[in-house]
Amino acid sequence: MNLVKKSLVSMGLLAVFACSAAVAYAAPISFETSSTQIVFDNKNGKWASQAYTKGSYGTQYSRTYTEIYGDGYKRDWKKSDKVKGRESQAVAYANTGFASYEAESDHRIWWTQDDVDSIATHSDDSF
Repeated sequence: MNLVKKSLVSMGLLAVFACSAAVAYAAPISFETSSTQIVFDNKNGKWASQAYTKGSYGTQYSRTYTEIYGDGYKRDWKKSDKVKGRESQAVAYANTGFASYEAESDHRIWWTQDDVDSIATHSDDSF
């Protein structure tokens, strides 16, 4: 009976420590910048959603995705490649003439090549 109790206590402690280790895990990198901004592009004569991602020291790869909406409808989107390095950007365009504009972007950085070794965040802008 004592052996059974000891086994159950051991399994319980193992489960507690395993869960605690999973919860306490933190990524070894962070975002220095993850921004989205709607600006007028004079060269193209259109509104542009400019999204920018920059990871902290230790970031190996980055990717940026952005969408721009005019009057509530998606007008364009762009996704950068998964680039080696700390920084990436994407720019999407919408014609002029809409009453409202919104932009949404997703930012992801990796500390290895493996997709599980990454963190992501979101940013947006509107007027």
